[in-house]
Amino acid sequence: MEKENRRGAFSRLREKTAERLAEYRGRSGREKRRFWGGFLLRNAIYILLAVLVAYVQVDSILRTGGTSTFLSFESIVDILKKSAAAVFLALGVGGIIVLTGTDLSAGRVQGLTMLIAASLLQKPVAEYAGRMWPEMEPWPILLVLLTSVALGGLIGAFNGFFVARFRLHPFIVTLATQLMLYGLILIYMSLGNNGGAPIAGLTESRGRCDSSGRPFRTTSSTRRRRWP
Repeated sequence: MEKENRRGAFSRLREKTAERLAEYRGRSGREKRRFWGGFLLRNAIYILLAVLVAYVQVDSILRTGGTSTFLSFESIVDILKKSAAAVFLALGVGGIIVLTGTDLSAGRVQGLTMLIAASLLQKPVAEYAGRMWPEMEPWPILLVLLTSVALGGLIGAFNGFFVARFRLHPFIVTLATQLMLYGLILIYMSLGNNGGAPIAGLTESRGRCDSSGRPFRTTSSTRRRRWP
């Protein structure tokens, strides 16, 4: 049954492809040029990315004498790790742009939530003397994530209220919001035992938690492993 469904799907795909090829061949030269012009405009960003990746790969091969690891599995994983925070920001702002809006405060929102999350995940004062809140124990990672999401949603609701209720342009509202958030970040950095220093001394279990939201203890056997 499954093989028959696959054969049917492949046959329908071949039929559609043949129909589109026949339609394309029946077009005039002007229509073909217009088709390819529209294709390039719709997919320009993907084409440029592909050209950029190909250029970096070829340049890396020429520089290393054929031992390039740019497109290796380890390299791709490393790129994804380093761009993880920016991906969420890009997805959020991209959705707003699709809806013909804009959000200049997205970076500040992410910065404020990351700052608060980091301050709540610092090691106890017995292990890290520069803990921002010495009297407070490290929060469970799940609770920190929920708090960060709630705070970001609250700021987004603030922006949306002024845009929808008073019909203000999103550019103006989010510009004001980002300035206010920048001030809040500076104020929060100077609170507690921090004194404006960078947030450091995070718990080693900040990236792992069990089903109850309590962080796992890191042992020598669960530390970072090398890719095979």
